[in-house]
Amino acid sequence: MMTRPPLSGTTVCYPLSVSPEFTLERALQGFAQANLQCAELVAIPGYCEHLMPDRMGPVEIEATKRLLDKYKIVPVVLNAAADLTVPEGVEFLGQAMRVAQALGIRVIVAGIEQTGTEEGEARFRQLVPSIVALADRYDVVVALETHGGLINTGIEGVALLKELGSERLKLTYDMANVLYYGGVLPADDLGLMQSDIGRYVAHVHLKDKANMKLRDYDFPPFGTGILHFGPVLELLYAGGYRGVLTLEVELDGHPQSPALVDAALAQSYDYLRQFWSN
Repeated sequence: MMTRPPLSGTTVCYPLSVSPEFTLERALQGFAQANLQCAELVAIPGYCEHLMPDRMGPVEIEATKRLLDKYKIVPVVLNAAADLTVPEGVEFLGQAMRVAQALGIRVIVAGIEQTGTEEGEARFRQLVPSIVALADRYDVVVALETHGGLINTGIEGVALLKELGSERLKLTYDMANVLYYGGVLPADDLGLMQSDIGRYVAHVHLKDKANMKLRDYDFPPFGTGILHFGPVLELLYAGGYRGVLTLEVELDGHPQSPALVDAALAQSYDYLRQFWSN
């Protein structure tokens, strides 16, 4: 059994667009109740606007710090839904980096699902130097997620990162998304990545899936879906990953209440305890 790694909640599980009850403070309260001491803060325009970097100055940043301190939660990741195939999206990413630096966050999660077309891929590749320059400026890593486009699986992600050749660009490995987008089981995918895990994976989303269907949005509490967490955790550890593991219990994306999310997080945390030695 492994030593318990740092575990994080993600505020995407409390989507503000669903209900005004799903505030950032309510998300942090849920994390504290579930014994999670770290947070992935999420900026998804129109869905989960807990942290909107383009609207945040020193006052808003200090207010966020006070809120995190209130619940004794350490921010470790900022997840910014930025379209990295257009300059406006790269600018939004840069704003996210600015806020992340002020909050002491070193990892920015971003998806590149817009690269699913030749045109989108070409635009992204053209903007990569600008993305890397911003990451250098703010001393952060951009962890591209297994979230469609050019990165449906970890294998695809590693291949792309090797081609791009920047230490500022890494991978966010989402164990359910590789099935959702790529049609592969995470243990099979990670088994092919081997030693590349330690070098290229900067962040991990732990997530279950209810079925084998591609693009079927149903991510239940851990242990109630079809994915096997034990082999995934062992492969990540054997491959050299020692970072934060984020519990992403999204359910159907439109939970009925914060209490429902609280219960799902607590259930998922309890399920994971069987894999730790302490």
